[in-house]
Amino acid sequence: MKRKYTPTDIVQVYKYRELDTEATIFVGQKEDTAYSYLIGMIDYNVKRYVLDFDNRDLVSFLKNGGLVLLIDVLIALCMP
Repeated sequence: MKRKYTPTDIVQVYKYRELDTEATIFVGQKEDTAYSYLIGMIDYNVKRYVLDFDNRDLVSFLKNGGLVLLIDVLIALCMP
């Protein structure tokens, strides 16, 4: 492993997995500092998934899903 990484190196390792195809790499940064860190795990059971979402869609889904869940709970409570 290198002692220092450029921002391009970090993107290549994280996004394109060019460092080691059997390792899962996690990248982070200590808040309020200029320090970044890489954590690599060579374990086939450890995977990294990236989830992107729009907050407005999430709130809308929770509102609608919450209403359905509330109705389901009320129906379940009414059952003997």
